[in-house]
Amino acid sequence: AFFKSLSGQVNRIKNGKSFLVFGNGKLTSSLPISEIDLAKYIVNCIESEGSWNKSLPVGGPGPAVTPLDQAKMLFEIFDKPKKIKHVSPRFFDFAIILLFPVSLFSQKIKDKLELIKIGKYYAEESMLFYDADADAYDASKTPQFGENLLYEYYCSLRDEPEKIPDMGSQKLFSWMKNFSNIAYIEGAILILGFIRAFFVQVK
Repeated sequence: AFFKSLSGQVNRIKNGKSFLVFGNGKLTSSLPISEIDLAKYIVNCIESEGSWNKSLPVGGPGPAVTPLDQAKMLFEIFDKPKKIKHVSPRFFDFAIILLFPVSLFSQKIKDKLELIKIGKYYAEESMLFYDADADAYDASKTPQFGENLLYEYYCSLRDEPEKIPDMGSQKLFSWMKNFSNIAYIEGAILILGFIRAFFVQVK
């Protein structure tokens, strides 16, 4: 995962808000890599014929980082009280079901739907080497490259706030503005579950 892609909640923490995590905050992990380290890695691959025409997994220097680890870093760096709110990944399933019919008639909603699908993937899948034999992601088997650390990057954003990335419409949490809305959606998910169970019993 790019440092930038793990910076979507920096302003939330900077402003004293809570850090949102999916599930228990440990569902996924990654070996964050900086843009410059990845650029160096790509150049090395271009110069090495043995790396051509291959899909090569790569991450930054370890250890692997979970969303909870990110939250811990940000609260410490920005000296803010620890406030974490847990969101069920089922949020994405409900949003997809809700928006799909509308997306057939609106390109704007269709674009939002694609963002939600991407969000669902990143909320449930780690950015690490996937060991098919073990049917699991494995940080120890993910090649590490570079020297820049996510913690240091977050510190640079604290010291130079003008460098905090503007994720714009691509920022997943930009439209998940508060937990009350999320709780409302989760409540709707439960209601739909009861309705589905009722009709199953009727059949």
